[in-house]
Amino acid sequence: MNEKICIAKEIQKDSLIQLFLSKLQGILLERGYKFKIAEPVENYSECSIYLTINNDGMDAFHIYTEDKHLVIEGGGYRGLAYGIQSYTEWLLENKELKWYQIAEISEKPAVKIRGIDKFIMNSDDEQWWMNKSYWCDFISFLAKCRINRLCLATGFDTEYFSPPYPFLFSVEGDDGVSINKEIDRSSYLGSLRMIGHLCHEYHLEFSFAIWQQQPWQRGPERMVFGLDTQNKLCEYCCKGIKKLLYECPEIDTIQFRVNHESGVGTEISAEDYWLKQIESVGEVNRSGRKINLELRAKGMTDRMIKHAEKEGLSLMISTKYCCEHAGLPYHLSRMRKQELDWLDNLNMARRYSYSDLLKKPRKYGFLYRLWGNGSSDLFTWGDADYVRRFVESMKLGEAEGYEVIPPLTLKGGREFDKHTQWKLFNDEEFQPPGWEDERYWLFYMLYGRVGYNPNCREFIWKKEMTDRLGENAEIALEIISLSSKVIPFITSFHFPEHPQLWYWTEMSTGAALFPENNFHPDFKREGDTYQDTLPCDEGLFYSVSDYVKAAGKTDGRYTPYQIYDWLSQICIRLKSLLRTTKNKNGNWEWKGILLDAEMLLELTEFHRHKLLAAVGLSYFLSRADGTYLKASVRKMEEALRHWKKLSQLGRTYHDNLLFGAGIDCHRRGNWSDYLPEIEQDILKLKKLADNHGTSEEELLHNISGKRLLLSDNIPERHKAGKKLEIEVLNVGDDINMLYIRYRHTNQLEGCFHKAKMEKSGGTFTYTIMGEYLSPEWDLLLYFEAVDENGDGMVFPGIDNTTQKMPYKLITISS
Repeated sequence: MNEKICIAKEIQKDSLIQLFLSKLQGILLERGYKFKIAEPVENYSECSIYLTINNDGMDAFHIYTEDKHLVIEGGGYRGLAYGIQSYTEWLLENKELKWYQIAEISEKPAVKIRGIDKFIMNSDDEQWWMNKSYWCDFISFLAKCRINRLCLATGFDTEYFSPPYPFLFSVEGDDGVSINKEIDRSSYLGSLRMIGHLCHEYHLEFSFAIWQQQPWQRGPERMVFGLDTQNKLCEYCCKGIKKLLYECPEIDTIQFRVNHESGVGTEISAEDYWLKQIESVGEVNRSGRKINLELRAKGMTDRMIKHAEKEGLSLMISTKYCCEHAGLPYHLSRMRKQELDWLDNLNMARRYSYSDLLKKPRKYGFLYRLWGNGSSDLFTWGDADYVRRFVESMKLGEAEGYEVIPPLTLKGGREFDKHTQWKLFNDEEFQPPGWEDERYWLFYMLYGRVGYNPNCREFIWKKEMTDRLGENAEIALEIISLSSKVIPFITSFHFPEHPQLWYWTEMSTGAALFPENNFHPDFKREGDTYQDTLPCDEGLFYSVSDYVKAAGKTDGRYTPYQIYDWLSQICIRLKSLLRTTKNKNGNWEWKGILLDAEMLLELTEFHRHKLLAAVGLSYFLSRADGTYLKASVRKMEEALRHWKKLSQLGRTYHDNLLFGAGIDCHRRGNWSDYLPEIEQDILKLKKLADNHGTSEEELLHNISGKRLLLSDNIPERHKAGKKLEIEVLNVGDDINMLYIRYRHTNQLEGCFHKAKMEKSGGTFTYTIMGEYLSPEWDLLLYFEAVDENGDGMVFPGIDNTTQKMPYKLITISS
């Protein structure tokens, strides 16, 4: 007897529905059930599985049973597709149950937008960006991962597609505009439309980002000629954007980079230019061709926001989540000093994180962009806990969602780097057989599936890993999860330079101990040293030199010794996991996972030892105390040993890796390039130790292991103007003094306010007065103490297992 899967004919034809429905039918057939597709019926008794769409909410779904009849009800096509996918996964996970024995399931997305950015950098990228086969595979995979937005970005500090219009079509009155490359404009435009069409076929929003109106770094090479004045460029681009939106109706959102790096205006502003571009988009929108506008926060002015609203545009503001890097998964507790010193310059004040853009009420949507390519370009990545915390942090400002920049971004560099056709690996045994993106499938799956539902069952990616690696799957996931914690942590406590084009955490010593020894030319020019390097989050971490200067009078920030302890714990656990893999063989993916984990282990060991060497040197430089100079030499010799191992392992990768943009990018080379820097540091450190070393004393510091454990009464919401009485109970090791830190969700205010709490027994209290609690801003707060060893303790803190952000977020309502 054939069972029926009932679904409307128009829904049957949908590509996304078919993607999941064909998988479901295959699983049912394997179980011995014979299901056939049928037209929808009025009475459930005539069908077995009933698939339907409602209007209850995009992306949501509801699965329930009535007797032996199962209903999958989705909010829109995506919602129904996700429901079919979840039911199929339930069948795979519960093989002992009948097809109709599923419990009721209802899910809706944690965040509305779950996006991926893809950058077109140079003409050699045409081998993938103009390849339909690539996009069919890539976009269908994104859809399976529940990624629902693709942003295709052009003109990121490269001459290629800067601006995009002359590559796509002729613009009225563009006499004298030319390109120094033979192109078939129709094929370029056709490829762009093809990408947009595939996005819509699989129900992804298609965003097109124009990051340069013309190259802002004017090197000797150029691609587009004839746009020599700002007036001519503005007029041409106004016409170009209008024609693009008509010629490529698949574009849902147009994104503008509005700071001076777009090639127009100055570091102060280019307001007049952008107001005209906004007007052009508004004109198209009013004609009936609906289009969304996204403005990147850096350099954006309030006048631009008002102008977009006046034009009747649906406006989104996007900002960098954590500078140009992937640090720990929370918003920086304070704006960096470099930005705070330039608050009158919106290119500085609004370039990193949310700045002052969360002021209420606001009419525009808000989107966070995680710039992973400042930190992670090469190594496999997959930390579900990181993504859960990241998704939780979207609550700050009630963001519409996020876009993430995946590994391999900027591979090959700008158009004229002449270094674009190379594979990741010298050893073919490590090279993916198809597109190199496949190596990072877990990255995409976690940001999509955990982004949709932070409580997503681990079975989903474990099943995929098992299909790929068989019996090695479980240990592979443990190794990836642990090793994925390394780069974000290093980036957060050690941040020598903010530009992604300068600091590459995966391949950086973090700056030399002595500035003249820096291999990196930008670090040498800026006089960077490891010990003086500030953390990415200056509010929660000490730099090495600042810690030494505190001379034991520390506040609640995490100290270098605590960081050393955390790095040590990672090393111990990762070594233990890797020991279990010695006799396990596997395919290219298994080999790559182990290679990356071993390299990340050596990188962690390097920073662990160099961190203490920098502490010992800082005692001498800051306090003329040579007690630890000899110990610093020993630590740097250990660091060198680990960097040599890292360099040896790194030979498996391409000899001259390049991930960058701009004419002065130095993100290239291999790990062995940095060996002379480390060796020169050791030589100079030895000379200092010979002349000023006073003892053989080791750089030791007892970590108490204490954690600040509190029970609190803090509400999720509070009324503006009403005083907020805070009471916390110390439920961990006894502490004598506790401070509260609080601040509006406005980073321009700088540091959190600090106040001592009143103690009565094990209870601490503090009252935030009503006049501080304005309806314009929500409130952030956390607590800090210092243990008997001078180490900071923070609650909730960065390592809290039950709370996902290191501070509390309180919504202030009017």
